[in-house]
Amino acid sequence: MRVLRVHHGGRDPSQRSRERALAAAGADVVLLVPSSWPEPGAQIDAVVEDFTVVALPVERSGDAVRHRYAVTSAELATVLERQRPDVVDIDAEPYSMVTRQWLAAVPDGLPVVGSTAQNLARRHPPPLAGYERSAYRRLGGIYAATRQAASVAWGKGFRGELTVLPAGHDPAVDEPGRQFPGTPAVLLHAGRMDVEKGPEDAVRALAAIVAPRGGPVAADRRARL
Repeated sequence: MRVLRVHHGGRDPSQRSRERALAAAGADVVLLVPSSWPEPGAQIDAVVEDFTVVALPVERSGDAVRHRYAVTSAELATVLERQRPDVVDIDAEPYSMVTRQWLAAVPDGLPVVGSTAQNLARRHPPPLAGYERSAYRRLGGIYAATRQAASVAWGKGFRGELTVLPAGHDPAVDEPGRQFPGTPAVLLHAGRMDVEKGPEDAVRALAAIVAPRGGPVAADRRARL
């Protein structure tokens, strides 16, 4: 199977674990990324992969929702004809401009899947709301980062294949920090103190880790505007 993955994050080689796993499983992978993206690590080119990486220029580089490839529909059609994928995977929200752009270019009959991490049933302003409804009609499947995100997509009317596919954890890249004996465990929560952001879940998880070891837990709640 030949998979064309459209993913702005794939510009950074450290964000290509999914493509590498697909290639290791026997899939013929083509990763399409922006020619530039303003994030740390996203400008590294000298990385040899077991799959093809294609870079195209983008407009609004750095904007995950509103960026689109700075090419014509005919040029996107040429990319599809040249790569001849069995499935197109657009790793972007259904309401994003890049999803809209690629869905308009993919011919009828070619399977397309997308992703979502939107865990709140927000009403998007036009034209994004229309893009989302159109994407739900065209996409054959969506992989959601969380169960809540999957619930939002279902609640908004998506009726294709829907599965939960978490971002995952790579122990070769991320290592747990060391806790010195006798020092209190500190939890840093960067985000809104809202239920859907999971601060209470994080506190419970920290307590479950520290308590069996007999270590103290520092309870200091601070809110900054």
